Amino acid sequence: MPREIIYTVFVSSTYEDLRQERAEVQKALLKLHCLPIGMELFPSADEETWEFIKRQIAAADYYVVVIAGRYGSVASDGKSFTEKEYDYAREIGKRVLAFVYAERGMLPRNRTEEEPEKNRKLESFIKKVERSPVNYFLNAHELAAQVTVSFVNLRERYPATGFIRANEVAELEKYAELLEDNARLQPLNQALGSAIAMAESAFKRSGRTTGVPTGFTDLDNGEPVSEDGAVVAFFSMEMSAEQLATRVLSCQSHVASDLIRRGEVSLQDFDQFVLATQNVASVPLFIDDTRPLTIGALRARARRLLRQQGLGLIIIDFLQLLRSEHQGRTAEDRLHEASDIIQDLKALAGEINVPIVALSQVSPAVEGRENKRPTLSDLQEFGSIEDYADVVLLLYREEHYLSRSEPTHSSSESYDKFNSRYARWIERIEAAHGLAEVLIAKQRHGSIGKVTLRFDPETSRFSDLVRL
Repeated sequence: MPREIIYTVFVSSTYEDLRQERAEVQKALLKLHCLPIGMELFPSADEETWEFIKRQIAAADYYVVVIAGRYGSVASDGKSFTEKEYDYAREIGKRVLAFVYAERGMLPRNRTEEEPEKNRKLESFIKKVERSPVNYFLNAHELAAQVTVSFVNLRERYPATGFIRANEVAELEKYAELLEDNARLQPLNQALGSAIAMAESAFKRSGRTTGVPTGFTDLDNGEPVSEDGAVVAFFSMEMSAEQLATRVLSCQSHVASDLIRRGEVSLQDFDQFVLATQNVASVPLFIDDTRPLTIGALRARARRLLRQQGLGLIIIDFLQLLRSEHQGRTAEDRLHEASDIIQDLKALAGEINVPIVALSQVSPAVEGRENKRPTLSDLQEFGSIEDYADVVLLLYREEHYLSRSEPTHSSSESYDKFNSRYARWIERIEAAHGLAEVLIAKQRHGSIGKVTLRFDPETSRFSDLVRL
């Protein structure tokens, strides 16, 4: 690998009150072979330069924010440019280092805000930043030391692209190829071969079960059949490629995947199954069922597939099974690890311009509530999903819960009352039969709401709800 990669770092802060601190930060970054950029390029930021600032942040490898006692100049939307820069860096998934002055009450008056409203906004901004790891400093020299240590650790854990001399590019590409050599992405038609062989073998054995039952609840893994021919990378850490291919075939053939695995299908159903195989065999879906899979390996394999085949979509099943290079031991460490993984995925999507669909568990606390519809808060224990995701869709099937709560008669209850309660339950379960709610809990560039779909649990197939 080339010995020297130069990184660009966008440094964000108020300007006049932090001149000395910014100078020390810049010196520290320059010693680390980094090019600091920021307010020095455009000290009088206004609305006209905001788009330019956004491009600089997007092009930078890392982002640093320094906050003391000033909120800074405010844009037309009421936010300071420092806060807008921070929000934008987070939105696009940049790796962020945050540094906050530890004793703001001790700052001289010329380094603090006189306006109560700006003070309120500053405190709100700091609380927002403190939701993620923060470093606290007391003077410019301590800040420089913290920047050095923090940046070295960040760069080692999350190496960015950077840039190198032209004569070193070939060597860098060779290193990237070696790094990705262990890729295990296999085309869908290869997995389909295993799936059809398994089904045929089970069919010939007259329905005897093959393999070991997984015991997993039926999950929808979508229909990654792209009408526009887009290449899809499916990283499946729960099901094997063969199991996933069987799900795809079940969905397309309308034959229950459970029957396919056990061989309990009629000749007509098996013909339909084979026809579905022929229809989807050419679909450019690549499955990686590596377990465990690290975020670094996923990134390398996605980039390799992008170079070799093109790439239109990445699907991850599921998020909590993905691992970082540095696994935490405590619950707090694992929470930070989960947040780091989500930030990595956000950054990867932006870098290669490919959307990522990541499936996630919700908190077990849902099961203990009377209203079991999941909400954004049910994702909080799994990191910063709700902060970094552009869209959050939550699935809910009332039929699933109603079917497990059939009323029972107690000795203290009259039969008339029980029969009335049982009749209401029948009405509810009939009304919910075959329906799935897609709760749009977050949509960065659109509205939230609910969509009701038809769902067939035997084939894990979602379809439009036909309203009469």
